[in-house]
Amino acid sequence: HSNCGWNSTTQTECAQALCNASGYGFQGVFVSSSNNPCTSSFVTGSYYFYSMDRDTVQYSSFGMDAQITALCFTLGTASPTVYAPTATPPTTAPTPVGSVTIVSDGTSTRPHCSWSNNCTWSASTQAECAQALCAASGYTTGVFLNASNNPCTTSFVSGSAYFYIMDEDTVQYGGYVLDAQVTASCSGLTMTTAPTSPPDTVTVVSDGTVTRPHCSW
Repeated sequence: HSNCGWNSTTQTECAQALCNASGYGFQGVFVSSSNNPCTSSFVTGSYYFYSMDRDTVQYSSFGMDAQITALCFTLGTASPTVYAPTATPPTTAPTPVGSVTIVSDGTSTRPHCSWSNNCTWSASTQAECAQALCAASGYTTGVFLNASNNPCTTSFVSGSAYFYIMDEDTVQYGGYVLDAQVTASCSGLTMTTAPTSPPDTVTVVSDGTVTRPHCSW
């Protein structure tokens, strides 16, 4: 840590970083915060944080931080900033074009497949991994194509990443011993239900993910 000043300037910086990470690159306006991140902390443990004095988003554990609520302008919506490559900027509703093939890469929108306590690699769990991968990428339907290996017996990656946990039916960020890269055929864009004319602003609350980082220093 170096310096922390909680004022209108740094509050705006945190709001803008939150909106940028969420795919709203036009403008971010600070609404509120859970606390003063210079003096107290909102969360414990490792999350994604925007570091005010470094002007970057990092996955780490910081001693002081705050949850941020920002008003993000959708006009001029840009691609997410470089530190949030997994964000999907909301756009006008696209037209579905059949199905697309998606390969998991360990990001929040393309999680690998793993398990916690019990593992069975069957047609049923393969379908679950494919469905979870497609859902995370914004599609309604997923069909299993193949996997790098049997996640019950071997591992595809080492270190921490985003994984769909088969026996818990949830996506988590962490380090799992056994896992697999999954390839799925995805169809049915969920974004097609979005209005063709999005509202001018949207309220975004940080949750510690790569697309909604908390604020720290």
